[in-house]
Amino acid sequence: MAKRITNLAEVHQIREQLVERDATHQKKIKEAFDRKTKADNFQVGDLVLKWDTLKKRKGNHGKFDAFWTGPFIIS
Repeated sequence: MAKRITNLAEVHQIREQLVERDATHQKKIKEAFDRKTKADNFQVGDLVLKWDTLKKRKGNHGKFDAFWTGPFIIS
């Protein structure tokens, strides 16, 4: 019985370590992704295209359909 309790305590401790490791890994991945992205600084009067999320899903678009709609003017 005591061996089972110590095993459960070890499993709990290992699980906590894995959760911490996962959080640090996710943070590193986010930082790497954020370094590659750039902020969109739109001004009034700029022409922009909008991503059509409904066509993104498989089967909701044809082979030559455009995934972008627009152009739209920022107001």
